[in-house]
Amino acid sequence: MELDTYSCALCNSLAEETLEHLFLECPFAAICWNIIQVQIPLQSSLPEIFQQIKDQLDNAFFMESIILLCWVIWTERNDLIFNGI
Repeated sequence: MELDTYSCALCNSLAEETLEHLFLECPFAAICWNIIQVQIPLQSSLPEIFQQIKDQLDNAFFMESIILLCWVIWTERNDLIFNGI
């Protein structure tokens, strides 16, 4: 698929919207993670990041928390792109 731009819609940088950027590196994503008191270690591999998130959340529902937060980021992105919200 070709798009007009591949830049992240949630931040004003020209960063390419990769999965890592959208869910972990984007300033909007960082704010979302901070709300649930999770600091994302950007210099780590994905398995290490998930382990550190699990350790920080320290609850039995850590994976559900990750999935729900990613869903929120995704829906906010889509609302901005498709609905102008």
